[in-house]
Amino acid sequence: MANILRAQENPPFRWYYAWTRLDEAGDPVTDYESALKQPETVRVRWDKEAADGKTREVSADVVPDKGSFGAEFALIYTIPEFESKIRLRLDKAAKDYVPKIHDLFGRCLQGKASTKWNKVLKRYPVVDRTEDTFKSAQQDYLESVAEIKNLGDMVIRQLRDLHKPMFLPVEGYIDRRDEWQRHIDSGYLRVTLSQATAQERAEQVFVHQPKKHQAKYGAEHEDVEVDIETLKTYFKGCHAKDVSDGTYEAIVKSIKHKRGGRKNKDENGWTKVESKKSSSTYRKGGGEQEPRRSSRQTERYGGRRYGNSGRDYQRSRGRNYKESRHGNAGRATYYQK
Repeated sequence: MANILRAQENPPFRWYYAWTRLDEAGDPVTDYESALKQPETVRVRWDKEAADGKTREVSADVVPDKGSFGAEFALIYTIPEFESKIRLRLDKAAKDYVPKIHDLFGRCLQGKASTKWNKVLKRYPVVDRTEDTFKSAQQDYLESVAEIKNLGDMVIRQLRDLHKPMFLPVEGYIDRRDEWQRHIDSGYLRVTLSQATAQERAEQVFVHQPKKHQAKYGAEHEDVEVDIETLKTYFKGCHAKDVSDGTYEAIVKSIKHKRGGRKNKDENGWTKVESKKSSSTYRKGGGEQEPRRSSRQTERYGGRRYGNSGRDYQRSRGRNYKESRHGNAGRATYYQK
């Protein structure tokens, strides 16, 4: 049970890659420079016997896994490159094939990822290592990075339970589900649960759509069609209609306003509002702003006197006032519930 709760609290696979920048509302930030930049690589060298019997040094440039972005980074970059650029170039008939794949894969890992791999290898005595135990070791490694067991089971649950995010287009949602399914089918994730049938997968796509779109589909269809492409086309049309009539834009603005407001609250629940000190303002409940007398004036409220002589914190009318004395001269910060 604790394993499931950990996965719910911190899903091992998210709708957006762990290395994707998101804004405060959860919308991906468009960064063309980062998108066009290729990941850094590390050069792995090893000795290989040539056809003439001589040994030569060969190398491959591989994107290393540092364990910083969860298990999916290795599934997308490091493991496929290890398989295509290194393992396929090794001679399976060689006596040192099994120990070499364990060693070379370890060289594709850096930092805490390398530490986790070395801990995993301690569970597999050298004399007992085989190609099969190597695949098991890779599964253990990914679980160690994610700190969750049976990662394939977690992906099956996510395909069933996680609803489509607001900002993720329908085609992106379908593509991401397909990618998660490829992770399950790759053999690198340990699976004990039964996978969904084609009809169940189609129904998952249906129930993850907005309620309004579900109702429209239900009014026109008795059952959910099993063809995912047909469903994708239908719900893309629903989304396009929301965009054209302004519904989508209104919802996006509302979500970003609410989440941005929560981000600007301090630990006590006060909303932070900055203004020029010469014309200080405070925010009322309805978003309205009123002028406020300069903080340099001495004020008397409720029979109590507050000035600004050397004080960093003052209080008046039930609002907290803090004057910045370092690095933000000429500005004032107000906090209001």
